[in-house]
Amino acid sequence: MSIYKLLNNAINKWGSTIKITGNGKTISCKGFIQPLRYKNNIYLAGKELDAGFFDGGHYLFISNGDIGLKNHDLAVIEDTDTKYVVKRAEIHKYKDQNLYTWAILKPYFPPVEDDYADK
Repeated sequence: MSIYKLLNNAINKWGSTIKITGNGKTISCKGFIQPLRYKNNIYLAGKELDAGFFDGGHYLFISNGDIGLKNHDLAVIEDTDTKYVVKRAEIHKYKDQNLYTWAILKPYFPPVEDDYADK
């Protein structure tokens, strides 16, 4: 079995159903969302963190390579009970074939209307 089929089968079998909304389109796919424990600032601009530090504010998303998050433009990813905003996304390729997509997510907070903005 090729690595492409192996990854697709694993994601489709064990992944959660995820809804992605961006650029005026909504798609549904299978994927994984988990808290991100990162050791340095290679994924996001910011201060360097201690090894294994978990700040509770960033999440890792992994899905099939064909979902097209490369031009995410602040896409919103939603699982069963939580919404996230895509901060950075890339497609991992092997021999010109899209193997999987990964993205760094932050929790989504809807814009708050300020009752005093006009005054």
